[in-house]
Amino acid sequence: MRNEYYQRRYSIPGNLQPGMVDIRHLRLLMVLCSISNPRMVLALEEVLVNGLSRREACERNGVSQSHLSVKYRRLQDVNQIVLRIYPYVQDELECSSG
Repeated sequence: MRNEYYQRRYSIPGNLQPGMVDIRHLRLLMVLCSISNPRMVLALEEVLVNGLSRREACERNGVSQSHLSVKYRRLQDVNQIVLRIYPYVQDELECSSG
């Protein structure tokens, strides 16, 4: 039951949906994107993990909406790239374990 909920709640179809992103997934993407500003990290977490509006997250964390939008778009782009890479990695993992 928990696994079913987890899959629905934290699906990774390709686009990061506000309020639907697992915190671990987001943090890995932030590493790949070199997002380290603590205020920006918190604002993105509030939007993508907690489902807060972009405007409210920016106001609460003192970041500009335009800067948040740039980082948000970068996360979306890197997420798409990772999804395109995954089939190749999956094939390699299956070959090495078999």
